[in-house]
Amino acid sequence: MPRKDDSAATAANNVTSITSGKALSTVRPWEGSSIRLEEFYNSASDNKGHNTRLQTLAPPGVKRDIELILSSKKFPYESAADLIRHAVVEHLRRLHEVEPLIQRGVLTALEMMQELAKDEQFDIQVQDTFDQFRQLITNLIERADHAGVTRTVALARTFLINQRESRWKDKMLADFNTQYLRYLA
Repeated sequence: MPRKDDSAATAANNVTSITSGKALSTVRPWEGSSIRLEEFYNSASDNKGHNTRLQTLAPPGVKRDIELILSSKKFPYESAADLIRHAVVEHLRRLHEVEPLIQRGVLTALEMMQELAKDEQFDIQVQDTFDQFRQLITNLIERADHAGVTRTVALARTFLINQRESRWKDKMLADFNTQYLRYLA
């Protein structure tokens, strides 16, 4: 018979998607590489909400590969658009390293602006996730499910603690502890 905390331990090994907070596979191929989890996310818009639609045709094998990557849940992509956007942005960055077509100062400024936009977008998504979690806890409290509140807060805290070290983890864990640690007392 499984122990009561086995599900929490198993769930804590999962990584959650940056865009939806859904659990991904326990296999994290980006770990041990120079890639940070945040680097998989590229906003579909700039910091003013502007974007442009790009379309292309590709061989069927490309679509199949994308579907395999998405269905594996080993990478934090929610959609083909997330994966394709990340691939294009990464490849353009590499092409500019090979042959800078934009003055280096301009490219550096653009990269800095992109990082700021990426950080802002990630911060907004973290806030949205915390808002959803706050609503979940409120619903459990309204139903007088105190055991559910304790279990949910403990599990969520375990998820945060088991994430890779980053400034995001430190910030999220500090915010979480401030708001929810009292439910574990």
